[in-house]
Amino acid sequence: MACGCRVERSRSRRQAWDFEVLDNHFDPCAKLSWVTLRGVSQTVGEEQQSAWDDATQTVVFFHYDKLITDVHQLVAPQIGKIKVEPDTITVE
Repeated sequence: MACGCRVERSRSRRQAWDFEVLDNHFDPCAKLSWVTLRGVSQTVGEEQQSAWDDATQTVVFFHYDKLITDVHQLVAPQIGKIKVEPDTITVE
């Protein structure tokens, strides 16, 4: 079951990201783990269910229990297979 969350980018821009967890491979004991998210950006107060038709996906990575923030942000219509090797994660 997916869980959802809302993150407001900026109060002055009145934009927010609505997202849900699609695939949770987070493991605080693993050297590398990840979570795949699906989301949409919408103007606050003008949310539309139809926006989810154009939702994009992204992956967030973790080193043990820490979020990895110094990676290129991948945003795509769909995230493919994720391969984990000892020190590398490959997203297809």
